[in-house]
Amino acid sequence: AEGRGYLSKQPDGYYDVVIMDATDPAEGSLALQLYTKEYYDLAYRKLGENGVLVTHIAPLLHRARLVSSITKTLSSVFPRTCLYAVYVKSLEALWSFAVASKKDLPSDLSGAEVDRRLRERGASGLRFYSGAVHESILKLTQAYLKCFGEEGEVLTDEKALPKP
Repeated sequence: AEGRGYLSKQPDGYYDVVIMDATDPAEGSLALQLYTKEYYDLAYRKLGENGVLVTHIAPLLHRARLVSSITKTLSSVFPRTCLYAVYVKSLEALWSFAVASKKDLPSDLSGAEVDRRLRERGASGLRFYSGAVHESILKLTQAYLKCFGEEGEVLTDEKALPKP
């Protein structure tokens, strides 16, 4: 909740990236106001012309409707969004994340391009990330959402959680 107040005081176009690591959006949580259209409108204004917002969402398999709703809410504000999920060992869950952008997305990169950039930057010996992993994270997440068939709704300050 403090993040929203702080962000509102910053000049428009000030940030290149907004990284959200708020508590999970749940009934009674102060963080609910950080997952609404109004908040994303604010973040959009505060981002520069190539600005990106990144947020964790929730466990993909257990809260598919919430994941779909937050993704839909981001898409109602940002011209480009992508959703991905990775297994987080400490949470023992397949956790979802979203990237919302005014321009470029991680999903624009092919696996070959990711591998090329990793080599170019001397990032060798990575245990988790590669071009193949990059592509599979994005494809697998979409497959799970299709499997669950969960339709999201745009979340607002008035209605910050989707229907059960």
